[in-house]
Amino acid sequence: YMPVKLSYFKDIKVDYVLAGHFHSSFDVWRLENGGYFVYPGSPISITKREKGQRKVNIFEVGRPPQEYLLETPHFEEIIIDLDPFKGQDPVEIIEKEFNRLHKEATVILSVKGFINGKALGMSETEIMGKIEEIASERCAERHCEFRDIHAIIEDDLFKSFLRKLEQKEYDEEKKRQMREIAIRAMMQAVS
Repeated sequence: YMPVKLSYFKDIKVDYVLAGHFHSSFDVWRLENGGYFVYPGSPISITKREKGQRKVNIFEVGRPPQEYLLETPHFEEIIIDLDPFKGQDPVEIIEKEFNRLHKEATVILSVKGFINGKALGMSETEIMGKIEEIASERCAERHCEFRDIHAIIEDDLFKSFLRKLEQKEYDEEKKRQMREIAIRAMMQAVS
């Protein structure tokens, strides 16, 4: 391991500096003198920290470095934050994410947030079973930390809070954050 700074090359006439790899992604930086510093990354994911489709650089002398995607095994991270107020089916969301994956991808899956099991017609256990069906062959890790909050959604105090929140002129992200704070507070109160 020998760390370098791009500034080390500013007074040296080089066309290309090809660095070693430390199990991360391919990247290219333009040097002040017009050359290129190329960090090749690793051609295959060895650890779960190495996420994304791997790339290589094929040099053509006198031309800028070009990256090419490799058809090699790699890890992809999927993080799904469920929101019961968006009216989305969590199983469909997960299926869609898995359908868009590269054929060589192995998944690190995190499903968090909240569902309204009553509106969906499914319990947490049923949703977990569907996630298992979808993800079992492609997952290296699976973290499911979502909660069914249908009892909170139906609570009169929470409904009153939602009505007042909707009357405010907050942007949607702030409203989402405030709903989540209220949900977590009510979860604490009933536990």
